[in-house]
Amino acid sequence: METWFLPTATSPLPPARSVLVLAPHPDDEVFGCGGCAALYARAGVAVQPHILTDGGGHLSGAQRDAAVALRRAESTRAAQVLGTAAPTFGTWQDRQLGAADDLSGHLGELIRASAADLVFAPSPWEVHPDHRAAAWAALRAVNALHLAQGTA
Repeated sequence: METWFLPTATSPLPPARSVLVLAPHPDDEVFGCGGCAALYARAGVAVQPHILTDGGGHLSGAQRDAAVALRRAESTRAAQVLGTAAPTFGTWQDRQLGAADDLSGHLGELIRASAADLVFAPSPWEVHPDHRAAAWAALRAVNALHLAQGTA
């Protein structure tokens, strides 16, 4: 049934004390779950966006530097509008997450450091390779944390 894949009714947000939003690129923290992030922030829940790539795309040199600065400024402004913490930023370039060394370890450290009990990440069914890499790395990180805590 179509409504199973595309629900038409809203549901309450799951309870959370701390939320980590893992965004492959600047703007994914808004397009992916900005509404939920804003609702959690409005409810007094700590929401930390973390953007994995720099958003410089295929540009190089001064153009790349300007694009990265602009994308960071846009994400910082979006966080202010949504009411979340200012975003933190990873160091990977666009389309490099699939080749990133120990991306799941990095995400596990972010989850641990933020004390997040709810993590937003992309779907593993997304088309963009950075989104898929972030999704699978997030799943591995959460699984590793659960195994380490003996809650798998």
